[in-house]
Amino acid sequence: MTRLSTTATVRQPGNWRPRRAGRYELRLSIQTASFRAATVLVAGLLFLMNLVQAAVVDQPDLRTAEGACATNGAHAPPGTRVERQVFSIVFPGAVLITNRFAAQPLRFRLICVENAVRSTPSGDPPIEECLLMPEIHAGQEKLVITACLKPGEYVERCADGVLRVFDQAGTLLTAMDPFGKVPTLTPGVNTIKLAAQHPARARLVVMISGP
Repeated sequence: MTRLSTTATVRQPGNWRPRRAGRYELRLSIQTASFRAATVLVAGLLFLMNLVQAAVVDQPDLRTAEGACATNGAHAPPGTRVERQVFSIVFPGAVLITNRFAAQPLRFRLICVENAVRSTPSGDPPIEECLLMPEIHAGQEKLVITACLKPGEYVERCADGVLRVFDQAGTLLTAMDPFGKVPTLTPGVNTIKLAAQHPARARLVVMISGP
């Protein structure tokens, strides 16, 4: 009896080689390490971006009351807290300022927002008044600012005691000594009265510091 046997031959592509478990595990470990490295890199970049953003935020802004005072050499000593209170005011008027710290001279920025318009004879354009000679009263103390502020201009008094007038772009126009007596903020609620030669709208930013 004759047996017939058939052998089937399967041809694989020429570049095919059997995969070994060791090589597969090595490739998998390399891919995992690369993914972890990329994740760490992305996390590091995000952390650096947050640091840069925080540094930019912490830099003094020349258009804010604290930033302007800082540029005039009035940096608060370490451990000092600075509170900022903002008021929209109309001349004449009054505001209530709460001082949570010890008594201290008033530090402020007074920004002219809008001035009164004076009518003129028929045919002539109206004349816009300026915020002329604004006064700040507290009790028996009165500070007179010998300036005429147009909309956007502002005057500030920082820790060095000098009054400085700036235009809308933040350019220093003039500096002067206070006329009269600078009001003192006593602990608690202080009533501050405001007056001027003409009605006007303004914004008052008060800075109070303490431990």
